[in-house]
Amino acid sequence: MELRQLRYFVVAAEEEHFGRAARRLRIAQPALSRQIQHLEEELRVELFTRLPRGVRLSAAGRALVEDVRVVLASLERAVESAQRVERGESGRLRVGYTDTITGGPAFGRIIRAYRRAYPEVHLDLRLLSSMEQWDALRENHIDVGFVFHRPPESEVEAIAIGREAVLLALPEAHRLARAGSVRLSDLDREPFVWFPRRAAPLYYDQMARACAAGGLTLQVAQEATSETARLNLVAAGLGATWSIQSSVSRRPKGVVIREVEDLEESVTAYVIWRRDRLGPTGRAFLAVVPAD
Repeated sequence: MELRQLRYFVVAAEEEHFGRAARRLRIAQPALSRQIQHLEEELRVELFTRLPRGVRLSAAGRALVEDVRVVLASLERAVESAQRVERGESGRLRVGYTDTITGGPAFGRIIRAYRRAYPEVHLDLRLLSSMEQWDALRENHIDVGFVFHRPPESEVEAIAIGREAVLLALPEAHRLARAGSVRLSDLDREPFVWFPRRAAPLYYDQMARACAAGGLTLQVAQEATSETARLNLVAAGLGATWSIQSSVSRRPKGVVIREVEDLEESVTAYVIWRRDRLGPTGRAFLAVVPAD
């Protein structure tokens, strides 16, 4: 039994005339008659009573046609479902993101645009550091990621989505909180709240080099991997920290943000993915990501 035979049968049943059914199907009437005959032979039932002018469904034909309609409708839904998955319109997308990157304008804008375009996709958001996202991409645990430093692997692709200036966060009672200007050397011997190098080695080394060039060796008094936690520890008076521009609006009470005259560092936000593992939902996601 062939699928087209069932489709031909339903149209013939609706028309009760092989000639009209053949025209509707855009095939020759003899071809339609042969397919119906083959179907009857295979099923061992007479589906139509042949009349001088047209045909009429037999009792067996009437019993079969409703079930065939259900089968064809179910098949159409299955095909449409598969096509939606292939177009990236349904399924699941696993997205990694850092705590800090959510404060920038690009993250929210991209996520909102994707949800509007693909509301039926299950968006699985996972809070991970940049390093953890690199590992998650290697192990196929996420499809795309939002990071501030792209991994060195050649198979990882990246789109830059924004750049953030690095600023100084101080307790509001700090001696430099309201100074006319701040230079790196002014911070020498000041306690800092920072993160362990393993959490983001590229950023850690970038800031270490910039500070050393300005005569500052960071004195880390307290470590915290989350930017939110670091800013809260600054508010508690445990030291200064480096922050990024988008965190200014989210800083807790008691924290002052200052520019440092001889510090011109910035970090770039990226969307990253593996070119050899990107599925339909990932490709659809990248279509809404604007390059910076």
